[in-house]
Amino acid sequence: MKKSKIVSSLFFKSVESFGAKVFGLLVSIVLARMLSPHEFGQIAILSVFISFSITLNQSGLNTSLVQKKNPTETDYSTVFYITLALSLVLFCLIFVLAPFISKYYGDSALTLPLRVYALSLIFSAFNSVQIAKLQKEMRFRPMMICTLTATILSGTLGIIMAYCGAGLWALVCYYMSNSIFSTIAILFVERWYPKFCVSLSSAKEMFSYGWKILVAAIACSLSESLRSLIIGKRFSSDALGYYDRGRQVPQVISSSMTYAVQGVMLPAMSEVQDKAQELKQMLKRTVAIGSFLIMPAMFGLAAVAVPVVKVLFSDKWLPSVPYLQMLGIADACIHILTSNLTVIKASGRSDVFMKLEFARRAMIVSVLCISVFCFKTVEAIAVGYCISSWLDSTMTVFTVKRLMNIPVREQFLWVWKTLFASVAMLLLLLPMAQLQIPAILLLLLQIVTGATVYLVLSILLKNESVAMIMKLLRSKKK
Repeated sequence: MKKSKIVSSLFFKSVESFGAKVFGLLVSIVLARMLSPHEFGQIAILSVFISFSITLNQSGLNTSLVQKKNPTETDYSTVFYITLALSLVLFCLIFVLAPFISKYYGDSALTLPLRVYALSLIFSAFNSVQIAKLQKEMRFRPMMICTLTATILSGTLGIIMAYCGAGLWALVCYYMSNSIFSTIAILFVERWYPKFCVSLSSAKEMFSYGWKILVAAIACSLSESLRSLIIGKRFSSDALGYYDRGRQVPQVISSSMTYAVQGVMLPAMSEVQDKAQELKQMLKRTVAIGSFLIMPAMFGLAAVAVPVVKVLFSDKWLPSVPYLQMLGIADACIHILTSNLTVIKASGRSDVFMKLEFARRAMIVSVLCISVFCFKTVEAIAVGYCISSWLDSTMTVFTVKRLMNIPVREQFLWVWKTLFASVAMLLLLLPMAQLQIPAILLLLLQIVTGATVYLVLSILLKNESVAMIMKLLRSKKK
């Protein structure tokens, strides 16, 4: 695959992901000023069940379509019907369980919103194959347009409903309508329709690869959902609202980048899965460049947490500051983790991926249990997440070492200069938070100072990532 196509695809995928996340953050900022932490805690509980259901429905076979070198029309149609049928089953299951979930959390107001929110499962399943097909063909420009269009329309609807006093329903309609608008937009862009055929042999072939990815995704979703479920039950919806708000800002930056990497690099790496040296060079560029962008953003976000919360969300959200700081530092290594996981997926070793996922989730859940039962605070849960995140990346790097014979020391050399400059920037910016000046001025001062310090240190350390980025930009310009 041509490097120029990969660079172009990464550009459109990054714009799609980052643009959607940024606009979503802007919508959330407006909604946070209009709604209460309790309502955000409620939607966080509902989202756990919907997100898990989507993972259960789409993580296995759809990934197989992208990983498979030459999928046929029969493959696409088979996956479509299986995914759609499973989404209907999951919707019925949530519809029946909704009253019991509401009773468990002591909030009867959750029943109807959860049932309505579950409709998004059907819409997400309906266009999942079209998305896989666009991703397989690396047509990320139309995907970008569809995603941004759906995000803008759903965000506008959510704000209007919140202004009219809809409360929790404004958040439900905001998230659910995003799936509806996205489905409609993609139908206009990708005019693929399923054929009236389902192949048992095709399903078996893709399931032989996809079931391991599915099991790994379920383990991942369960372990990630536990935090929200525990905070919502053991503490309160308000506490979950503060935690979720602290989680959102770093997630906008980290998840948009990792989403772009997974979306573009999986099909790109899959094409060279038999060429170890090319795969290694792709991994090096992805880890080095991604870390150069994400690490300073995450460490810098931890340093400017107080003015960020004051300026964006207002003083009523200040209890979310420690969560934002710890979760920002946790996500500083997310790009290393995602890049290495993508290599394992692309190599076709779904068996290794599944085993690694179980080991990772066992570690994460163990740290979470220690945080909950030994320290018994939401702050401890955030600190535990930070520790487990860095351990998680380390475990994945060791797995890639055994799989591809890439020494751990070599991957460390790809990022140590970036890590050093980012930590140094953090240590310099933290004392500045004590300055008694307006929040907006403090935020601007910290951003300018942090960016200057990071770039100067990167140049003094002769960070190779700078040269890589300049080379890519010149390539894109040509």
